[in-house]
Amino acid sequence: MNKIKAIIFLILSLALSAKGQHARTFSNYGLLYSPSKTGNTYQVAMGEAIQFSKLPALRLIAGLNFQLKNYTAVPWNHKDIKNAKLFALNEKTKASKLNFPVGLELAFKGVGIGVSQEIFNFGFKKTIDSTMADIEPNTEFKHLRFSSLLSKESNNSVSSNLYVHFTINESFTFLFGILKQKSIFNIYKNSKKTDYIGLGETHPYFSIRFNIEK
Repeated sequence: MNKIKAIIFLILSLALSAKGQHARTFSNYGLLYSPSKTGNTYQVAMGEAIQFSKLPALRLIAGLNFQLKNYTAVPWNHKDIKNAKLFALNEKTKASKLNFPVGLELAFKGVGIGVSQEIFNFGFKKTIDSTMADIEPNTEFKHLRFSSLLSKESNNSVSSNLYVHFTINESFTFLFGILKQKSIFNIYKNSKKTDYIGLGETHPYFSIRFNIEK
């Protein structure tokens, strides 16, 4: 958590220090795909970027992402957070959320590195019952509806990623990176919340992004 706060502080500091410099602004639109044996992740993104200087180029990015996770019927047994073995699905299922990330990129002649961190997200309603998972009839798993960077662990499903990027003519970018992702489902028995399931994994992703200068 301290490292994440340090990243956010760095982004804000750079933004303030760059105030008054000549800046270029872009609208960004992108698609992301991340494969995983527990279920692939798909994402549609849109956002805004401010670029300062030319060599190296510094970009500050903020955006809105719609993310869909396909959960397959396989055991969660690696890099889990809590109670993951209870998430024993009988069939494939999906859960989605809206993410609000901020990011920082450095680039030199079209090649660079970047980091992105969700600040908060909203999970769409999703309930898993005994018809979908190997659980008791009076038990349900409900997708976490809201999470933020400051949430405690039981309510923290924000994600982060680190990547390299390659830009062509400043208008089209390829991104390859590592996505650190979390999912949380609250456990309800007889309509009463008793605990939660935390699912965590780190896996590669590929993304394409369109950059439209204003």
